[in-house]
Amino acid sequence: MVDVKPSNMPTRSATTSSKPCLPIVVPVVVILEVVLEVVLVVVLEVVVQVVVVVLVVVVVVVVVGGGGGGGGGGGGEEEEEERGGGGGGGEETAAAAAEEEGGGGGGGEAEEGGGREEEEEERGEEEEEEEEEEEEEEERGEEEEEEREEEAAAAAAAAAEEEEEEEEEEEEEEEEEDEEEKEEEEEEEEEEEKKKKKKKKKKKKKKKKNSDKQQL
Repeated sequence: MVDVKPSNMPTRSATTSSKPCLPIVVPVVVILEVVLEVVLVVVLEVVVQVVVVVLVVVVVVVVVGGGGGGGGGGGGEEEEEERGGGGGGGEETAAAAAEEEGGGGGGGEAEEGGGREEEEEERGEEEEEEEEEEEEEEERGEEEEEEREEEAAAAAAAAAEEEEEEEEEEEEEEEEEDEEEKEEEEEEEEEEEKKKKKKKKKKKKKKKKNSDKQQL
């Protein structure tokens, strides 16, 4: 048996192709819009935070450099403008540019402050050098005093040695003189003894002569 389909029966392909695609497209578009909005908001917030951090760093550097008066005020205005302009990115960038231009003057002040710091550092270094020179001079003075004391001590020791040598020489001379005197005395005594012996001999001779004469 052969089934015969009527010609007016619709096929599946015809029914599927005739269905509309709008219910699927509309949610996708909405989701994409939401995602784009979220991404834009996040990006803007990140940019604002980065700009704020950069400006804060610049302000801190200017303040530390000595010219942070004007720069600090500019930084506060920048923060206020950025907080107030969270909805529009164009206003934030314009405020940031204006504040950066204003920060140029603050940079000049910072340079002046940096020059003052350099001068102060140079003065401090010069004072340190002067103190070192004074310490060196004091050390030299102490060394000279020590040398003088050593020289004086050496001179005193030499003088004492000379005095001792002179005293020893004088004692030796006195001893020599004493010895010479003793020798002279001994010689005189010997001469006297010789004279006495001669006299005795002469007396003996005379006695012999006298005795001989008497015997004759």
